[in-house]
Amino acid sequence: MSRMQKGLFGLWIGAAGFILASSAMAATQYNRYEDAAVAQAMAWQSGKKAKPIVSSDGKVIFPFGQGMPRLTCSPTRACDVELEPGEKARQIILGDKQNWSWTGAESIEKGVTVAHVVFQPRDNNVESNVIITTDRRTYHIKLYAPKDEGVYLNRVGFYYPEDLVESWESKIGAKEKAQARNEESNLLPAPVSVEMLDYGYTIDGNASFRPIRVVNDGEKVYMEMPDSIRSGPNPSFHLLDSQGKVMVVTYRRKENASTGRVHFEVDRLFDKGQLVMDDEKVTITWKKAKKAGFWNGLFGGGN
Repeated sequence: MSRMQKGLFGLWIGAAGFILASSAMAATQYNRYEDAAVAQAMAWQSGKKAKPIVSSDGKVIFPFGQGMPRLTCSPTRACDVELEPGEKARQIILGDKQNWSWTGAESIEKGVTVAHVVFQPRDNNVESNVIITTDRRTYHIKLYAPKDEGVYLNRVGFYYPEDLVESWESKIGAKEKAQARNEESNLLPAPVSVEMLDYGYTIDGNASFRPIRVVNDGEKVYMEMPDSIRSGPNPSFHLLDSQGKVMVVTYRRKENASTGRVHFEVDRLFDKGQLVMDDEKVTITWKKAKKAGFWNGLFGGGN
């Protein structure tokens, strides 16, 4: 087999591996990558890890915030990082400027400008990393150029589970929004069956922003906050995985105009998270093994 044939065969095997990894989540096949992204966002919301998917044109699309993608390039194969349509790159920070170079490019898709950042190594057998800051977020990506010809992953893009969840929320009709406003004083935004509520959380830490109680409804997590949070700054919220790695997650702060009652709303389930402000931390852990009952959670559970 020639060198070129080996390279093409390796590229096919690599793409097939990603297709199998992404399709292993379910037997369903999707006609559009957008549908596959929505399915992955639904899995992410329920507490599972979103996975990469492969578009019909061979682009590998990673879930933003779910890991650090690795581009595999060579001096003869440039790598293309495609940003979200309408997103603008602000700064490109290369870890190894001596062995790697980058250039910016643009394309037009459905009338919207798409920014591309193209990377290329000056030699084989080198690796580095890059940080791309934009007007919407910050990307962290590994760069790798193998010693020999092989599998190449040289075109990537991203989908955004958290934004997809927020998009679903924005599609709520006027009737649902009015109902949500009427129920603003409740910890949960809408009536939920008692059997669906899970107060099985431990709350560790004595900071002023320690939640009074935490509950999930099978899709989202709600934290009832103390009065001290009304006028003070908001803590940041981090998810902790089984290896202790940290991922910053946004949440919604909701406050009742008449009572001033505040609660935080997280758009996904999680095993362990931390509210952090300066040197103070409050750790919230979901006790999946033993689900707290409704009345026990309402009167003293979760402490």
